[in-house]
Amino acid sequence: MSKSIENKVKLNDSVSVKDFGAVGDGVADDTAAIQAAITYVGGAGGGVLSFERGKTYKISSALVCSYSNVTLVGNGATLNGSAIAAATAFDQIYALKIEGTIGSAITCTADIAEGTVNLSMISTSGLAADDMLFVYSNEVYPPATTSNDKCGAMHKVRSITSGTALVLMDGVFFAMTAAGGLSVKKVSTVSNVIVDGLNVVMGGVNKAHCGIRIKYAENVQLTNCSTRDTEDCGVRTDTVYGGGVVGGAFYNATSPDAGTSGVTTVTGYGINPGTATRDFKVEKASFRNCRHAVAGGGNYPAIAVTIARNLVAGNRSAAYSSSYSLDCHEDCLYWIFDGNHVSGETSTTGSGGILVRGQKTLVINNVISNAYQYGIYVRNYDTTGYGVGNSIFNNTIINPRLDGVVVEGSTASPQYDVRIGNNYIDTAGGDGITLFGVTKATISGNTVKNLGANRSGIRLVGTAATAGNRCVNTIVSNNTVDTPTLYGIRADFADTLTCSGNIVLASANDGFRLTSCSNVSITGGLLTTPYTFGSAVSLSASTKVSVSGVTAYNTGTATSISSGVYMFGASTDIAISGCQFSAFNRGVFSAAPANYISAVGINARTSVTATVDVSASANTSVAGNL
Repeated sequence: MSKSIENKVKLNDSVSVKDFGAVGDGVADDTAAIQAAITYVGGAGGGVLSFERGKTYKISSALVCSYSNVTLVGNGATLNGSAIAAATAFDQIYALKIEGTIGSAITCTADIAEGTVNLSMISTSGLAADDMLFVYSNEVYPPATTSNDKCGAMHKVRSITSGTALVLMDGVFFAMTAAGGLSVKKVSTVSNVIVDGLNVVMGGVNKAHCGIRIKYAENVQLTNCSTRDTEDCGVRTDTVYGGGVVGGAFYNATSPDAGTSGVTTVTGYGINPGTATRDFKVEKASFRNCRHAVAGGGNYPAIAVTIARNLVAGNRSAAYSSSYSLDCHEDCLYWIFDGNHVSGETSTTGSGGILVRGQKTLVINNVISNAYQYGIYVRNYDTTGYGVGNSIFNNTIINPRLDGVVVEGSTASPQYDVRIGNNYIDTAGGDGITLFGVTKATISGNTVKNLGANRSGIRLVGTAATAGNRCVNTIVSNNTVDTPTLYGIRADFADTLTCSGNIVLASANDGFRLTSCSNVSITGGLLTTPYTFGSAVSLSASTKVSVSGVTAYNTGTATSISSGVYMFGASTDIAISGCQFSAFNRGVFSAAPANYISAVGINARTSVTATVDVSASANTSVAGNL
């Protein structure tokens, strides 16, 4: 090695791959020269290695950086691995690997609860403060499922307290047991590596290539890099703590199972924050023609990943019309999708907007236009998944082919504790907001307008009690539904529903339509319909319903069953009070076999036929009506 190169390293100056014989003409094989440069700089304790601006370096196998404190300055140069043979398996062929190592398992001797920082094990020999540990067990996650995914996450050691005990920097994310194989492995991370301005081009369709892998690493960051024609995955992380991808462009990750490489794994990820990745970010990047621009998860959950201010544009393959542009799945935890713009295509092929399959995920401030499926879709990873605490706020969803927002649970595993607020949904081909199999949800402050044919602004979907799947304990408040083409707010088989302060304008049918619901309170709000038969509130086979303080009017020619409140189909125990209903056929009307109805303080003096007509029902009480 020349003396000048040694001096550069000593002075912390940039070393060039040219110094090691790399040509950069796109023809000569530069693999050995670049690898020698990385090894030299890394072996000297770290430093800066630069590529010549704009040149193309042909590589015939993966470059490996297993050193910390290395900065690779690409200067817009390209690593071209397109001539590398096609992969024969998933996660096999890369242009660049940045990876440390992981040690053998150390068995823990006591159970731990979620949030625990104290670990007991057979020995702490060889461990020290600030070491990185992978803390895991063989117990499935989500619990009590048939999933192949297990409990596990990366943690730092705060202190060693004895020969058999240590304290972690932060609490574990899962309750795990010694009997379930609770163990730790020391991760000797490659850390503080920066790759800036380096482009990667691989072989494209039928090659099943990947771009860059980061594994057993801490605080590795890619800035303004790009990958193209990485059929499997552009960037993949595995057992990574911190760091991220900032800026850059990631194109043409289309999934190898659609090609002829022989690899049948379904991937196609621009960036994959993968198994046991935590505290990772993907920001300000651009994606085009990827099955998923970003998709997370693996055999161990990806935790606390932030996906922010990215741009996703263009169609996806027709074979993947039901895929989603941004996707956390396999039960990811604590993800944030913030300020992304997803632009698709509704009329031919393409993808949905954002798919959430996990817990305590925040979807906020995103703009989603022309999604081929739903704008935002929250669901279990499989039928026995575990979704809880997901929030969807302040998103703008324009022209999805189907519903704007969908939250879907299952008989075995409802979605729990869902919040949907202050979203703007315009020109959805389906319903505006749909919930199915959800327990404890708040839907508040949303605006829904310009829906497709025969669609409702907000819909709670359920089935008969024997099948489960009912929406339970739902609050629907202060939403505006403008000109729905069916109902403003619709609920089927919902229990314990509170609706307050909602505005439904020019509903093509009923403002509220409740079927087989129980324990419902509807208070305040303004409801209008131009429909000849439309009612402000329509109740079918619903029980224990209170309607109070509602103002509603019919702007059409109200006839027949058009009512402020219309009750039929064995609706019972209905209380209506303090409402103003204008220009309906009747203010309050019941049809047999509706029963046990009270109507107090109803002002419906402009009704065509009667203010209150409950003559078809028994056990009624009417008083103080006008």
